[in-house]
This record gives sequence, C-alpha cells and structure tokens, in this order.
Amino acid sequence: MIVESMLFTNADNSGSRLIKCVKIVKDKKGKTNLGNFVKVSLKKYVDKKKLKKRTIYNGMPCFIRDKIYRSDGLIISGGNNKCLLFTESFKFLGTRGKGLMFKELKNNSLLFKVATKIIKYHTNQV
Repeated sequence: MIVESMLFTNADNSGSRLIKCVKIVKDKKGKTNLGNFVKVSLKKYVDKKKLKKRTIYNGMPCFIRDKIYRSDGLIISGGNNKCLLFTESFKFLGTRGKGLMFKELKNNSLLFKVATKIIKYHTNQV
C-alpha cells in the first residue's frame, strides 16, 4: 500500500536519489497499486540541469515493500520502495530502468505509450 510522505529511491537514470510522495492519485476503485501514478517531489538529486527541487513530478512506483498477491498463487514482497520519474506531461525523464521491476507494470496503458523501452526491454522482471 502506498501512502503519502512515503520515501522512494530512484529506479531510473534521471539523476534523482531520494523521492517523497506528496499526493496519491487513486484509480476508479479508490485504491493505489503498482502502475498508478503519484505526485512526488525531490529530496536529493544529482543532475541540476534537468531537475529542480521544488517542482512536482509524476512518479510511478515500480517496486514496493508490501506483499503482492498474483492470480497464480505467488506472494512476492520487495526490498526497497522504488519509483520511476515522469514530468507533468508524462514524459519519461530517464532513458532506462535500474534494478528489478514487477510484471504488473505491463497492465498500465499510459506507461506502455510513454515509456515502452522500460517495459519491453527490461530484463530483470519479477
């Protein structure tokens, strides 16, 4: 479960280090899961040309600490909370993803339109 003021580490090469969730954008059922977007702000970052500290970005959680129940009976829990970083117009700020990502991200249609490289070519999927 994703809550406000949750801290994420970066899962792409956009230049941020630590990301804080500011607001949760819920789906039609009122839940937040993997693949839903959240509003985030930066706490620590490296690349000062691309990123600014007091701006609001869209983030997509791609790896969370909670348990995920799949339809085939698997129960998976992740290590750290990781997040992908997007602009307000849903343009992906990085060029590739780092580390593990869950297969549940393939269900998000907006991510599939905007950042197909992440989903198609990412080899480390759990």
